[in-house]
Amino acid sequence: MEKYEIIIDAMGGDHAPGEIIKGAAQACRESETLFCVFVGDTSRIKPLIRAENIPDDRWKIVHASEVIEMDDHPKEAVNEKIDAAINVASRLMRDHKGDA
Repeated sequence: MEKYEIIIDAMGGDHAPGEIIKGAAQACRESETLFCVFVGDTSRIKPLIRAENIPDDRWKIVHASEVIEMDDHPKEAVNEKIDAAINVASRLMRDHKGDA
């Protein structure tokens, strides 16, 4: 069975990372071929993944040390916070480290 690696910016969006992880867990329950690559703060993401009981062979975390805050100017934040989850996830896609 072929697996599909989905790169997920776990830190982006309202109520992140909790709601992002919940959505990914639901997707994993619905598709046995899905493998999640969560990008963001490992210390915040890992306990949420464990709480959702996503099997260990269905995910990994790529740590991103910077966070773009709600009051950050979008263009400046993306350009200056090189290790923010959105930038790390974009580089992973650019380097063909995931399917979507």
